[in-house]
Amino acid sequence: MSRSPFTAARARRALLCTLLAIVAAVAVGSLALPAIAQDDPAPEPPVLPEVVVDEQAEEKAELVAKGAEYAQQLTLLHERSESFKTRARSAKGDELLILSQRAADTRLEYADVFSDLVENVLAQEALGLAAPELRAKIESDLARLPAQIGAYIEQAVVRLQALRAERAALPIAEQSAVQHRVARVAEWLTDLLRAYTHLVDTASAAGLDNADLRSDALRRNQEIAEGISGHLTLVASARSNAIGRLEDAPDDADVQQEIAFLDLRRTQLAHSLTVVADLIDTLDGDSSEFRQVLIQATGTLTTAVFDKEVLGGLLDEWWKESREWARMNAPIMAFRAIVFVLILCAFRLLAAIVRRILVRRLMRDEGEKSSLMLQMAEALTVRTVMLVGFLIGLSQLGVELGPLLAGLGIAGFIVGFALQDSLSNFAAGVMILVYSPFDVGDMIEAAGVKGSVNRMSLVSTTILTIDNQTLIVPNSKIWGNVIRNVTRQSQRRIDLKFRIAYTEDLERVERIFQEIVEAHPKTLNDPAPRVNLHEMGEYAMEIIVRPWVATSDYWTVYWELMRTIKLRLDAEGIAIPLPGREVHLRGEKTTIPHSPDRTAI
Repeated sequence: MSRSPFTAARARRALLCTLLAIVAAVAVGSLALPAIAQDDPAPEPPVLPEVVVDEQAEEKAELVAKGAEYAQQLTLLHERSESFKTRARSAKGDELLILSQRAADTRLEYADVFSDLVENVLAQEALGLAAPELRAKIESDLARLPAQIGAYIEQAVVRLQALRAERAALPIAEQSAVQHRVARVAEWLTDLLRAYTHLVDTASAAGLDNADLRSDALRRNQEIAEGISGHLTLVASARSNAIGRLEDAPDDADVQQEIAFLDLRRTQLAHSLTVVADLIDTLDGDSSEFRQVLIQATGTLTTAVFDKEVLGGLLDEWWKESREWARMNAPIMAFRAIVFVLILCAFRLLAAIVRRILVRRLMRDEGEKSSLMLQMAEALTVRTVMLVGFLIGLSQLGVELGPLLAGLGIAGFIVGFALQDSLSNFAAGVMILVYSPFDVGDMIEAAGVKGSVNRMSLVSTTILTIDNQTLIVPNSKIWGNVIRNVTRQSQRRIDLKFRIAYTEDLERVERIFQEIVEAHPKTLNDPAPRVNLHEMGEYAMEIIVRPWVATSDYWTVYWELMRTIKLRLDAEGIAIPLPGREVHLRGEKTTIPHSPDRTAI
């Protein structure tokens, strides 16, 4: 069966339409996907509201709370001070003094807290906080607080004057109790001055005009300092007078107690004046005058002495005092100086007379006199006389000889301990002086040296060697060793030795030597010279020749005899033998006989 053409054609057209529909659908889908992705972006996180954190909030809150606390403390302190003042109006005697001081102490505490409040307000304002109420309180307190503290300062000054008058009316033994009260009031006064001065810095820190306050604070401190310096000068003067009286009566208990009390007052016044002088410097004032008084009254040097104004003032004051002392004492001191010089001249003349008498006396005495002994006796006499004259002259100048001699004794002990070696030399010198083993000009051999004594002292001996070298030998070295005095005796023996051959006539040789010795003009007959056969050696006879001569002629005669004997022996044909030697050769023996006129080989 055959299909209808209409049906087949329609089927082909339906298939083609289907295919076109699919292609269109795919194309539309590919174009739609990017559009969908673009129109639907990814979700973002939600945006939170920004929170601003103030890191200084805690500090600001703390400052505000602290400022409120300071303000509350000031209110309580003000009420307490006013309460003390109200109670003081109806009080009398000691109760009035106690209440007044408590009111002042409360006002001092108020000033300290007020200073803390000013620092707190300045810190708040630096952080940008406004504190108008506290700022207004600061300004109002700075307007009235100086007057209140100033009133207490005046009360303290009046109280000090009353206590000083009360103390002056009491005996010295009862003044100590009042002095303790004076010290407490003085310390209270310095605290008030310190608080008043600190208000100047507080006003400056608060940015307020403090010129008038500074001027008033400087005036008050200077007035107080002048009063303290005056009292300190009086106390120092009274102490000097008391020390002078104590020197006249060292065991006076009342004077000792007075000096102790004055020392206490001087220490307390010096402390107060130092505090006030520091406050004056803080206010850019001139405290050099008060520091000069401190140094003069206490005698203690501080760093203030390096200040040119203080140093200049001290030098000027010392110069004035020196001129005044010279004006008052110059005539007396000039007269004493003239007396001192005259005494020295008189004792110098006396020392010369005593020295001459002593030397003549020593030279007149029999026996040998050591040069060291004469020199020591002369020096000791002259120096002793001059020392006595010097001490008498010092006494005329007003010098106390007792302490001086005691000081010299102590100094002598110390010097002697330090110079032990020198003292041993001195002791040896004394032994040489006493026993006189040698004298100046003697030829000695001691301490390993030989020479002529040139100079002697109690410490050392100067020796000139034969070749003219100068040796200074400590006396301890000389005295501790063997001393050989070559020239101490007036006569010396010359020892000569000669070797003569055995072939010579001994008697002829001895006669020749005897003639030569006796013919010399400087040999002595007493003791008589000796010529003897001393030894018969291996190859010669040894003859000794021993003439005696004056010590001063020793070397002259020695050298002349040696030359004369040599020439005479040559003239007489007398040989001086020389040692012989035997030489043995290997394989034979050869003997070279002794020859008196040559050396055997």
